[in-house]
Amino acid sequence: MSKMGQELIESLNEALAHAERKTRLRTRTLEIPDVKVFTSGEIKELRQSLGFSQAVFASTLGVSGRTVEEWERGKNTPSGSSNRLLELIQKSPDTIRYIWSWLSRGTQADAGHPNGKTTLAT
Repeated sequence: MSKMGQELIESLNEALAHAERKTRLRTRTLEIPDVKVFTSGEIKELRQSLGFSQAVFASTLGVSGRTVEEWERGKNTPSGSSNRLLELIQKSPDTIRYIWSWLSRGTQADAGHPNGKTTLAT
């Protein structure tokens, strides 16, 4: 039997033992802070601190350039998930640089884009 097959059987046995109350699983409680809501000025400042154009920032976040433009002008606000991503980027700017380098390597995500790959200048 393959290693993967053996691990699958072991995992199923553990799940069964837990279901039959023969074992207890370890649990941890995490306190997750509320999502920070970004202002238009904070979004623009964050984007500029990364040295990204609106188009590059939008592409990296998976939103349209118009969306970033409207966020920065205060005409629209980011959703909860976008705010969370902006917060992660603000706390760890290397995160966005990593995402951008991953996206620019020609991953499968690019292959599924209807217009093919997009080259954007920062």
